[in-house]
Amino acid sequence: MRRRWRTLDVDAAPTGSLGGRGLDSIIGLAAQGLVRFALTFAVGRLAGPAELGVFATGLAIAQMLILLWPSTSGQAASRFVARARGRADRDELHGVLDHLGRRVLRAGLVLALACVPIWLFLEGGLGNLSLGDALAGCTVGAACAGLAGQAYTRGVHYGLGAVRRVVVLDIACSLAGLLGLVLALMSGVRGVALLLPPALAYLALSALCWPWRVHGAADPQLRRELDRFVLFGSMGTIASAGLIQFSLLASRAAGQAAGAGQYSAASSLALPLTLASGALSLVLYPSLSEAAGRGDHAGVSRQLDRGFRGVVLLVVPAVGVMALLARPLVALVWGAQFDLTAKLLPILLLAVLANVAGVPCVNAITGATGTGIARMAAVSFAGLAVAAVLWLLLVPTYGVPAVAVGYAAGVFLIAGYAVGEAWWRWRLSWAMPVALLLFAIIIIAGAPVLLHDAPWWQALLAAAGFVAVWAATHLPDIAWVRAALKR
Repeated sequence: MRRRWRTLDVDAAPTGSLGGRGLDSIIGLAAQGLVRFALTFAVGRLAGPAELGVFATGLAIAQMLILLWPSTSGQAASRFVARARGRADRDELHGVLDHLGRRVLRAGLVLALACVPIWLFLEGGLGNLSLGDALAGCTVGAACAGLAGQAYTRGVHYGLGAVRRVVVLDIACSLAGLLGLVLALMSGVRGVALLLPPALAYLALSALCWPWRVHGAADPQLRRELDRFVLFGSMGTIASAGLIQFSLLASRAAGQAAGAGQYSAASSLALPLTLASGALSLVLYPSLSEAAGRGDHAGVSRQLDRGFRGVVLLVVPAVGVMALLARPLVALVWGAQFDLTAKLLPILLLAVLANVAGVPCVNAITGATGTGIARMAAVSFAGLAVAAVLWLLLVPTYGVPAVAVGYAAGVFLIAGYAVGEAWWRWRLSWAMPVALLLFAIIIIAGAPVLLHDAPWWQALLAAAGFVAVWAATHLPDIAWVRAALKR
């Protein structure tokens, strides 16, 4: 038993049912999201918006750079390991893990080193360097290396069906990193050095979850297929998932560190809602790939339909409640120093809703079609271009709020295309779900403006009414989700 937790057995059979692994995934990502929010919360409350801006900038650099290769390598592991399992091909499975693991180690080292000059440039240029500045950049690099390992090993575990193992270890290491951060704050540590405790926790997690017992190498054709997938996937990911990191850096460029801190505070409240789609994605993606590997096109269509309906059902009410209660929620969580955060939160929530709706569709397009990864990469760059143009046009006049608007516009373009292609390609009956989703977006966008000066109790009543109407229009989907959780 102890050996099973020390070293991952890549040849072991998956544990638990698809529904059970999905529940484990939701628990794990929810815990991870709560810990990441707690990191931001601790810095913001104990050190203030300016220090939060510095912390968030360093973390954004690390999170953005891992999108260049390691993050998509985790997605590739999830897909191709599951495909090899579906084919019962042990040699292919080991070849996939060997090739991807070597690539991630090399890319992680290069990206960690690249963090140093990037951090120094953003924090004042490369002209007047000091040992302290260099050490600060190394701290960002350590965070980048740890996050790279975390992203890759998580994909490996999900592809192998070993969800519970990685969830338990992830929660334990994340809590250790949070404890270290709190102790550092109480000891008077400030600046990007606050990243060191979570960075060490991510590195420890990577070592514990790495697939060390891999034997055999991939053949040239498989290596080319893997590299092509990761290359196109990284291009798409840096432009789609990387949008939030670009927006955080843009918020820093739009003003002082305090403005970036306000933006980071709003995103830390909004982004945890993506955990529902993230958990679904980590379980659904290998399942879709397995079905595609078997040639089960009906199975792909069925899983996509349930995934889209389920994630929209769960996330829309949460987005609506948070948008309607944005002002009292921000005052309760962050306090009076974060007044701008309340204005930014509804915009970011709408972006999160669009992203969540698109994730199952992106999974199906990239996991079950041969050229889907290239198409989504192109669309993602179009979304990034839209965001960048809006930032250039609006930020000089409107400041940080314009950063949120540009980010939301880019996300809506990417998600809208993904939903449209999946709807058309698999001939799904989505007319009513999409119409209800658009109606909810209109309500969520307009209600905070109407409730701007309303007392908290009126906002609470509006939120309760929104949830009741949404539940009443989705009774069949609620019954399906309850049945899936029981399985």
